[in-house]
Amino acid sequence: MKTDLILDLRLILGTGLLILLGVFSLVLISRIRQRREQMNSVENAAPTYPYPYKAVSEYAAGGLPQTRDERGALIDQAYAQWLGNFLLPDAEAGRAFVRTGIDRHRLRYQLTANSFAQAAGMLVCTLRAGADPLAQTRFDALLAFCLSRPSANNPDLMSWQVLPDVVPGARLDADPCAEAWLAFALLCAAAQWTRSSRFDYAQLAEQRLDAQLKWMNAENRGSLDTRIIPPAFSRLFWRVSGNDGWLNAAAPKKPRRGAQTNSAGTTAEEAGMPDAETQRVILALGLGMLPETLRPEVSSGFGPDLGTCLEDLRTRLDEAGADDGGEQALFSPLSRLACCAAAAASFGGAELSRAYWDTLSQTQARSGDGLGATLRLLAMMALNGNIWFDQALGEVAAD
Repeated sequence: MKTDLILDLRLILGTGLLILLGVFSLVLISRIRQRREQMNSVENAAPTYPYPYKAVSEYAAGGLPQTRDERGALIDQAYAQWLGNFLLPDAEAGRAFVRTGIDRHRLRYQLTANSFAQAAGMLVCTLRAGADPLAQTRFDALLAFCLSRPSANNPDLMSWQVLPDVVPGARLDADPCAEAWLAFALLCAAAQWTRSSRFDYAQLAEQRLDAQLKWMNAENRGSLDTRIIPPAFSRLFWRVSGNDGWLNAAAPKKPRRGAQTNSAGTTAEEAGMPDAETQRVILALGLGMLPETLRPEVSSGFGPDLGTCLEDLRTRLDEAGADDGGEQALFSPLSRLACCAAAAASFGGAELSRAYWDTLSQTQARSGDGLGATLRLLAMMALNGNIWFDQALGEVAAD
């Protein structure tokens, strides 16, 4: 009798726990749906440069293999995969991040995101406006995530790397290079959309530029020197902010050796400090995003040799385990290939552009390489002639 009663109580308790678990799951699913509906219900502004801007140009029509429609279909497919695999909603409604890898936090492994990938993702959204009715909503969600993760240097800058699931999370130093790209993405957004229901893009860009320049020029900014900014940005930022300090901000410097630490006690390796090769491919990416204003600097030693880069990175992509998905290095072989491909779109010539297109279109990002997937998408649009940044901001930089 007593045994039967104990069994009945266990059955009742087990059933109750299952019901509670079911209710909790339904509530969790409902909250996720509400966050997605909230993001999808935001009214977006009409784009000034709807995708596929400039895709009918003579270069884009005749320089690459396949037809224009076939290339567009490949880009659409890459974008859909990027949205599904790498652009994730944050726990806080109205925020999203580009996942870049996995890092160990205490006894658990957590997703990671970094400021450079956020900037690249924001640029993707500005380019896809028109084809994707939610492009501005996605841009604002990425921006909101950046603003929610301030750096140790300045609350107006973003920590170079964050663990989205760890709240509030440790504040790290900002990455000056990524901050330049974030400011550039904001300027592109201001050119693409006349308004936003959430943010003033131009005002935020000026605020970030002022904060970055103050930190870069501060005497107590630490011993790390990650000042790798595409040279054309300095002139553009000078015109936008009116601050003469930007004229010398892009001077490339050699990274210092040794395990030096910055103001947050972070070593150069931990702070994502770019090595010499990464510095060159980042500059190559700048060549692709702002071709007209940067082309004169190609002969001055900026950027890698694009032909040699292609052959080298093809070999790395083919090697087993060469592309670690971005989990052990900030820039995977795919990320480096994409940066060079963007430069090839501007000054590499038809044959080299076709070679880069063939390689990129046939190479998929690994599951942990969010930055590589994002840069690949940017490079494919650059090769296809869809980049309008120079048309929107070139006159400002050339004044």
